[in-house]
Amino acid sequence: MNNRSGQAENSYFFVLITLLLVILAAVSWSSTGGKCCREIAALREEKEKLAGEVAFLNDILACEENNPEYFKALLAEQSRLRQFIPEPQVLPEALTDFEILLNNRSITVHSMQIGSLDCQADHCTVKIDLQLEGSKPEILRLLEESESLHRLIIFDDLIWSAGEGTRSTLDFTCRMIFTGAGQDPLEIPDQIQPEGSKNNVAGI
Repeated sequence: MNNRSGQAENSYFFVLITLLLVILAAVSWSSTGGKCCREIAALREEKEKLAGEVAFLNDILACEENNPEYFKALLAEQSRLRQFIPEPQVLPEALTDFEILLNNRSITVHSMQIGSLDCQADHCTVKIDLQLEGSKPEILRLLEESESLHRLIIFDDLIWSAGEGTRSTLDFTCRMIFTGAGQDPLEIPDQIQPEGSKNNVAGI
């Protein structure tokens, strides 16, 4: 009996020690193993990012050294994009094109405020605040036609409100984007923005 009792106690003690070791291992894994997994995942992500950058650089080198036709195609695409993102010197021409577009629609321009040329590190912008009135389809066609101009125009803060009958009013801001920086601010022609006017209709 004593031998059986001793064996039972030893077995119980062994099981208890095993459970304690399992618990300690689980606690240790949650604090260290989980951290290691996160670090491994971060390193893997960084490795994939670096691999993508290396592949991109290799493509550029291959383009220049082994594939001159592809390099020429890139230059042609760059030239095409420059038609939509022109130099700041064409600002008066761009504003004139926009004015002609407004005149060709059955839309009333209640206000048009043209900001000054704002140059950042790699691009320049001109902000134009407008309030238009007309049928909603006509205004939407105007916005679509504006995107077809050889200018990069971004529309912001469009606010529609109901007008009389089928007419609607649209308040919005558009930004014309130009390449380059460090240029001297260009003057807005008088026919586009009369001197001293902050809230005007451009030649309409």
